[in-house]
Amino acid sequence: MKRTSYLLASVIGLLVVSCSNNMQKMAPKNLTPPLAEVKEKYLEMHGDVRMDPYYWLNDREDEEVIDYLERENDYHDKMTAHTKDFQADLFEEMKARIKEDDESVPYFYNGYFYITRFERAVNTPYILEKKTV
Repeated sequence: MKRTSYLLASVIGLLVVSCSNNMQKMAPKNLTPPLAEVKEKYLEMHGDVRMDPYYWLNDREDEEVIDYLERENDYHDKMTAHTKDFQADLFEEMKARIKEDDESVPYFYNGYFYITRFERAVNTPYILEKKTV
């Protein structure tokens, strides 16, 4: 199963790289990316001082950070708008190759057998346990 995953990842990587030249030609030319403001912030740890000019982006609640990230997302959406159909096709292709309802081999731990199971349309696995007698 791992070999299939590596093969699928390799094929997708080659596909993306081969299509990137054509897609870059289709991207809008008149858009400029938003630039994050440089703010000096000196951090000291263990006697070492370093300057992090983008430290202010750590504050997720700051309106300025949120505004900058929204501009980044808007720029990304505009630059990749011409690839939406390709992204949807690629997603469906990957999803078609993944077994949605899968489970692991049972393993024994502390008197219990555990199985990890994935079910269709559920994003997270759950673990089943069975007590041995």
